[in-house]
Amino acid sequence: MAHEDDDSHQQGGGGMHQRGVTRPMAMQAGQSHSDHGPPYSDARHHMVHMHHQQTLWIYWLLVLLGLWMLIAPLTFDYGKNIVDPSGGRSVWLSDDARVMALTLSDIVTGLLLIIFGWRSLTPNRPVSLWLCCVAGIWLTFAPVIFWAPTAAAYLNSTIIGALVISLTIIIPGMPNMPLYMHMGGDTPPGWSYNPSSWPQRAILLALAFLGWLVSLIVLPWIISGDNLGGRLNALVVGLLVIALSIPRGVVTERFAGWDRYIK
Repeated sequence: MAHEDDDSHQQGGGGMHQRGVTRPMAMQAGQSHSDHGPPYSDARHHMVHMHHQQTLWIYWLLVLLGLWMLIAPLTFDYGKNIVDPSGGRSVWLSDDARVMALTLSDIVTGLLLIIFGWRSLTPNRPVSLWLCCVAGIWLTFAPVIFWAPTAAAYLNSTIIGALVISLTIIIPGMPNMPLYMHMGGDTPPGWSYNPSSWPQRAILLALAFLGWLVSLIVLPWIISGDNLGGRLNALVVGLLVIALSIPRGVVTERFAGWDRYIK
């Protein structure tokens, strides 16, 4: 991310709270970006503690989600009304093994969320938050890897996993981000508007949520049978993602050669 010049550091005195982000590094009226000090300074450590106080509810919620994952196998009874994969395709685990694997996965992940969520109640513990995030990622993949025996087990793990990821690195920002983040104005150089404002984010959030919902339905259908349409769909989407990720020319702008079409 390119550093902004001194003028851009001083403009837009609203700081991050005008970008739709409620964090302690947000600038107060009448303050300049230099008041927050250089990265890793004492002022930045103070900002980390302020940020932790304002987001303390997140770490308690991680503990509660861990407790929920502990009791989820008993609540939903994964061994009852087991669903076979669509298309009559055999799986690499027996029904009993599927139930046992996902049950153990949810219990162990729940314990990890409780332990590292509790540790995160103390400021300046980014490793614990990253481990919680990894646990959330695992929760989203575990039902697919172990072929979730019931729809309830599949939805529970994926939804809780998405919540954990959001609570660790999306809603509060990257762990300890105030320590190393470079402060800047509301509008980046070369832009006529703020790309991080909530109206701009709302579009991406809506599309991401829609894509997530579609993936919950489409992914098990694609991998569960010999369906030519599903495989072609996955192939085309994959190729499009790769093609759109290739920068056009030398990377000199925020979005490489595509920057002119995004602004």
